[in-house]
Amino acid sequence: MKQECSAEEIGCIIIEPVQGEGGYNIATKSMIREIRAITQEKRIPFIIDEVQSGLGRTGKWWASEHYNIKPDIMSAAKALQVGATIANKKWFPEEGAISSTWGGGHIIDLAIGTQIIKTIKKKKLLNSINKQGNYLKKRIQELEKKYPISNTRGFGLMLAYDVPTKKIRDDLIIECLKRGLVLLGCGEKSIRLIPPYIISEREINEAINITERALQQVKMPKFKHRGEICNYITCGEVIS
Repeated sequence: MKQECSAEEIGCIIIEPVQGEGGYNIATKSMIREIRAITQEKRIPFIIDEVQSGLGRTGKWWASEHYNIKPDIMSAAKALQVGATIANKKWFPEEGAISSTWGGGHIIDLAIGTQIIKTIKKKKLLNSINKQGNYLKKRIQELEKKYPISNTRGFGLMLAYDVPTKKIRDDLIIECLKRGLVLLGCGEKSIRLIPPYIISEREINEAINITERALQQVKMPKFKHRGEICNYITCGEVIS
């Protein structure tokens, strides 16, 4: 706005407070709050992408709550089980329908989304997400002391950690899958941890034990995969 264009030429500003595919990087509070202040001053619509982080994944209903700000518009999906654009009605001056390639919009989709919200409230899953997320983060940080992993980060059950190289990351994903643990990569050399909201401490311990055995395997000199399951990695890579 100081060098390239005026505020009137900007249609909106959209951001993920907790970045998804790019590496589960977490924006600082000062960054989000300062951007919000600018959008309010200049009257630029501020959109928060909550597709991955929304509806409880981070231990709060919305990741933006960790920053004590209210966006003008939010996108939601995944945990909601239906793609949705959420905003004050002033942002929707005309009635209409918006379709997407996978989000749906039929009455059954809306009923499912409503029931999911009710279930999270009734079962008090936000409390469980925070409790189990803290425990999972603690267990991963214990592995940091023994293996070449670092930078454990995230909120609630939206966590990630880094390994030294992309190859080690991909090797680890494959070896964990062989042992019954499904992981996904993100960013350049990160592994994301996004378990179900109802995960138990016992299941977390089992996942950590599998991860530890896989780490012991992939760090061995001249490590090499065996078996057809190696083809799975094409689904775990980040496509740019």
